[in-house]
Amino acid sequence: METDNPIERIVVQFGDAQALAHQIGRGKSTVFEWVAKGRVPVQNIGNVIMAGRRMNPPIILEPNDFFPPRYRKQKRKQTP
Repeated sequence: METDNPIERIVVQFGDAQALAHQIGRGKSTVFEWVAKGRVPVQNIGNVIMAGRRMNPPIILEPNDFFPPRYRKQKRKQTP
């Protein structure tokens, strides 16, 4: 599934909205709301990241994964 919505991509990694909701102890409607808005409230990002790490195999997420590319923090190039 190719989408510009980073939250949709995260949900797909968990399987579906219900699976993600179960992993974080929230209702499916909460996850659907996040997808519709295109964002996860900042206070929930850590919960989603930790839920991904508990999966088998783990889903490795970083805070940047929750934002569209144009808003992602760029990694600095190291200078010699």
